[in-house]
Amino acid sequence: MNNFFSKYKWEIRLVLFGLIWLSVIDFLLQMSSQNYIFADSDNYLVAAKNLMIYHRGHDYRPILISFIYGIPFLFGANDSTVYLFSFYINLFCWLATAILIFKITATVVRPKLAFYFTLLFYSSLGTLTLLYHLLSENLYTFWILFAFFLLFKYYQSQKFWYLSFALAILVSSMLIRPGSKWLAIVFCFYFVRVLWKNYAHKAMILFYSSWVLIAIQCAGLYHQFGNFTISYIDSITYYNYIGSKAICFKEGKEYAEINNPRANVLLNLKNRDTINKVVKADFIEQLKTNKINLLKAYFSDVFNNTSSGSAAIAVLENERSSSFFENRKEVAFFISKWQNRVFTIVGLLLAIIYFFKSYKKEMFFTLISSYILYIIAVSGITFSQGDRFHMVFYPMVIILLVKWLKDQKRIS
Repeated sequence: MNNFFSKYKWEIRLVLFGLIWLSVIDFLLQMSSQNYIFADSDNYLVAAKNLMIYHRGHDYRPILISFIYGIPFLFGANDSTVYLFSFYINLFCWLATAILIFKITATVVRPKLAFYFTLLFYSSLGTLTLLYHLLSENLYTFWILFAFFLLFKYYQSQKFWYLSFALAILVSSMLIRPGSKWLAIVFCFYFVRVLWKNYAHKAMILFYSSWVLIAIQCAGLYHQFGNFTISYIDSITYYNYIGSKAICFKEGKEYAEINNPRANVLLNLKNRDTINKVVKADFIEQLKTNKINLLKAYFSDVFNNTSSGSAAIAVLENERSSSFFENRKEVAFFISKWQNRVFTIVGLLLAIIYFFKSYKKEMFFTLISSYILYIIAVSGITFSQGDRFHMVFYPMVIILLVKWLKDQKRIS
């Protein structure tokens, strides 16, 4: 037992520190006393119930995240239990993400220094406050970082099963967040030579299985709605957000998310194939006649996702009637807003540097950089998400920051 504590002393300290820090923030912001439920959270709950109780898919939310959060339904649990269960899933992912950051950075700098840099992840108030919501951010962050950790182990050892496992995790991330689709496909194409060389390797069962899950998801939606696709969320998001904002720019109007007349257009269409055709036609038409405003809307969205604070903090209520609660809430929101800005700007700069700097000899850091650039790029399709869109690459920013400081001989 003493050997265990000695071997994993930094990881244990990270877990203990995380739990204490969470308790402090919970006390200050009353997170565990809140009753607010995001519309997306309700959507995830419905998807989980569809899969576990009614054995059918959901047009927006894929089967993997629905299965993970819906496990309590297998034991006859009610909705409240599922929301509580999601907190513990998120908590595990949050703590596990911190450990993975430490594991990677500890190979670059001393463990003690890696520990302190990992605390930067805990400092993200936006990430922490989302633990209490049935949303995908903390799960997805852990899922992707785990894939990169396996890639890191592959580059260290050149053992193929690490690569197969990493790519399987990346491919399956589409079933947590469909927006991962092109990221996973590009990564698979990058490693296609290695995959082809090892196509009969027993470790390939992991990679093949991930694509089988994708096929099941697409076949399920084809059976229910008539389209062989992972999700309809991308087309809906385009039409209701960036597409709508581009039209507002064209007409000189201010975009209103709640009273958006274009949203009603899709709501009134019951056939999903019809919706896809309407969205595709709108996109083509805007590229032809409104591309300047579409581009303007895109950069406006990226700026919004970069500059906004935590939506989970913004909706907090003083449920315990505590003194100075509004002041604490205002400070926390301000901190989350600037954390988002700093992490995004630093992440963008470091990603650009290492995307071109490392590809010849340290490809792992180029791959991390490509992920950060990918998330920032696709964030332009939507807005009004607070810091939710960009927080999923905060761990990668910390890893690149440690790498850059080490390369600059600022730390050792």
